[in-house]
Amino acid sequence: MSTEIRQIEPTDFEQIFDLFKRRKSRSLLGWIYGHPCAEGRSGYVAVQDGRIIGAVGFVRSTYVVNGKKLTGLIPLSWEVEEESRGITGIRLLRRALSDADFFMGMDGSEDMKAIFKGLNFKKIGEGKNVRKVIRPIAYLKTLRKIGIRDLLRMVLHVWNNATSVTPVSRVQLIETTANYSTGSIGDVIPGLFYNTISQGHVQWLTSNPGMTAIVFEVRIENTVYAPIHCFIRYLQNGYRRGQITHIPPLKTEHRSYYKDIVLAVEDYFMKNEATSISTLVTNPDLESAFRDQKYAFDPKIRPIVIKTDEETEKLFEGATIHLSYAESDKSVRNI
Repeated sequence: MSTEIRQIEPTDFEQIFDLFKRRKSRSLLGWIYGHPCAEGRSGYVAVQDGRIIGAVGFVRSTYVVNGKKLTGLIPLSWEVEEESRGITGIRLLRRALSDADFFMGMDGSEDMKAIFKGLNFKKIGEGKNVRKVIRPIAYLKTLRKIGIRDLLRMVLHVWNNATSVTPVSRVQLIETTANYSTGSIGDVIPGLFYNTISQGHVQWLTSNPGMTAIVFEVRIENTVYAPIHCFIRYLQNGYRRGQITHIPPLKTEHRSYYKDIVLAVEDYFMKNEATSISTLVTNPDLESAFRDQKYAFDPKIRPIVIKTDEETEKLFEGATIHLSYAESDKSVRNI
């Protein structure tokens, strides 16, 4: 039987939902697959005799690598029915790659490592998940169960904040809804690989139920940087969690301001009663800023790998990586 790989159509959603055997919520899969023509996301399905046997959903974003703009894809969801796994999943990924300059993965699972290795993905860096609990008692109430690590985190949090002095931030963040442009800051930072963010991308990210987006304009010594994008996730029990999606890359002379940005964002979340703050960090200067503010780092390192042609791959050699995301928290994969 022949298998056709084609772009997702709006009428495919119910079959995709059934493909996951209803293990994932309709709202989550609808966020990824429900509107495939929306800005920033798309996907493909594998069809056999009119029946969908596999699907891949991804987010499409604009990146800047050494001053050159490229289109990159990050997979959010891969699923192939058990009897068709293997070559069907590889065909889906290859078809997706044909729509972009590169395909990027950020996942530390053993299955995904094997897939990336088999498809000759190249490692270009690594990411680290970070979190800080800013309201310990309320945070504990958001957990379904409390483990030793969570209890130790609470003790460390209380100790760190009792023995440290909070510095005064030199950065003022202005909440805005208008400025989503990333400007041309990449033109003055050679050797940098970073993601841009658009208004459509922000709207898509926060269309996932229970989220409210916050966008800040940031100015440092008369330089206007790309906005900082965050969101607050509302939990069913009434509590809130803060997440940082995007912090813009800073020029060399301004990198000491990362800790001020982290402090200012933390202050906003505190005032809005978030229980914790989390994000993904890939930039050493930004990592240092989070460590200074007593953020906890997940010991699991997330390798950043790409698949592209030889010419484009050369752009990544020696590049400084500055990426931050929320999308990968929603990934669902079985290929």
